[in-house]
Amino acid sequence: MFEGLGVALAGAGLGWFAGAWVAPWLGVVMAVVGAMNGGLSGVRRIYPWRTAKGWIAFVLDSTWASLPIASGLLAHLVAALSSGEFLPGMSTRQGHHVYRRGAAFKRGYALTLGNVISGAADVERPRRAQLVRDHEGVHVWQARWFGPLYLPLYGLWAVLGAASGLIVWLGRRRREPLAEVIETCAYYLNPFEWWAYSRDAYWPPHGKIAELGWKKPMVRSFAERRQPPTRLVQLHPYDASWPAMFERERDIIVASLGHVAVEVHHTGSTSVPGLAAKPVIDITLGVVDIEDEDAYLPPLEAAGYVFVLREPEWFAHRLFQRPPRLVNLHVFQTGCSEIAQMTGFRDWLRAHPDDRERYEQTKRELAERDWERVQDYADAKTDVVTEIKRRAGLVV
Repeated sequence: MFEGLGVALAGAGLGWFAGAWVAPWLGVVMAVVGAMNGGLSGVRRIYPWRTAKGWIAFVLDSTWASLPIASGLLAHLVAALSSGEFLPGMSTRQGHHVYRRGAAFKRGYALTLGNVISGAADVERPRRAQLVRDHEGVHVWQARWFGPLYLPLYGLWAVLGAASGLIVWLGRRRREPLAEVIETCAYYLNPFEWWAYSRDAYWPPHGKIAELGWKKPMVRSFAERRQPPTRLVQLHPYDASWPAMFERERDIIVASLGHVAVEVHHTGSTSVPGLAAKPVIDITLGVVDIEDEDAYLPPLEAAGYVFVLREPEWFAHRLFQRPPRLVNLHVFQTGCSEIAQMTGFRDWLRAHPDDRERYEQTKRELAERDWERVQDYADAKTDVVTEIKRRAGLVV
């Protein structure tokens, strides 16, 4: 209660001070918004005061972002009138309010207004919780940084995007439903959404028409950024237990996916007896339809795998990991040529000791360097991998 009173008074003071510079009436309006937001946020202990981020969020919410915060107050009202169910576990010291239900423009979609996230739904599912944290959380900070410009800019893009979608639809000879083209142009290609979906490791999203607009994420996902930085790649001597680890994972995958898992292979360096490797089991999975994520993503998450990234430009690759990064699960469409490349390279190294030793020597030399990302280390092996693949007849 004391925090609620203190934050309400501070929010009112900041709002009045910021608004009065423009006009006295604006100072009064912003003071009221700051007091209401501060009081409710204080009672619910929303702001993480022990971090600079928490103080920045509070100051912006009480001043520059007053307009989005005012829209958030309306979201609070809708939640109160519709049994929105406030979720303390997703809100306390997180810098935002989260409701399971409440305001929404489209069924199944969450909606963020100011620092209020409505329609979070079944956050008990890891994927939904990630959406609230990584996607909608980005919208909260977009509203803070862009302040009074955020909603007008978002709305302007939606209007112009809808008009552009109609033109694109006519230009594409009406190949797709008009509603899907307009949704792609007005919603998915909105830079604010592109930013949020990219942070959520979900670009491109399901509903976007693949041929239209941005192909690659705008920024790195939070999931990638949470991974601990790799200064030095640690190679371990070959461990005879690695094949058994793969077999256990394979059984879990097959039991979880059933007929969706058409092929499951042990690939990467741990699949080659005698080869030193990072102690991470690489598994290559071929599924019936790579675009039908509902058929494999929820079951894999239920089995303990965490979705990491999507690479539509590289064989529609999906990557999952099992914490703490003991397994990399690479998912492709069954029959994809990259599956043949991975298994062919593995089989060649198993049968040709000279190339296996040459490959290991290169790995050891590269492992002595400092790397910001494991992928940089992998990219540095391209020349020797291509050379070996050429001898194996896998590339021309």
